[in-house]
Amino acid sequence: AEASPAWVYPWMNIAVLRARLGLMDGQLFHAYHQAVKTGPWERNTMAPLVSLGATVHRFATPEQKHFIEQYINRVATANGPLIASYLRQRGSRPFICRGLKQMQLTQAYKHICSG
Repeated sequence: AEASPAWVYPWMNIAVLRARLGLMDGQLFHAYHQAVKTGPWERNTMAPLVSLGATVHRFATPEQKHFIEQYINRVATANGPLIASYLRQRGSRPFICRGLKQMQLTQAYKHICSG
């Protein structure tokens, strides 16, 4: 069996690093998928994964886009204020909200960007 991280943070870090290096490839999207699958309950990963998903969405295949959109909608509905607070602190809320609007994620936009 292939050795791979069993915890959300290494997967998230791999995805974030690949995005920062401009490597919008299958490995980035695999790492993103694994991060979401491995730690959907991890409150500390929700906002960074929403931010990353909104950033890399335009480079994704239709299937990857669907997965990203499902994840963002799910966590935004349950934890919108937490995610909004994180994005505000990082100064990236306007950028991410613009991305959510372009993605036409109306519910996620409402929960994260309104107010």
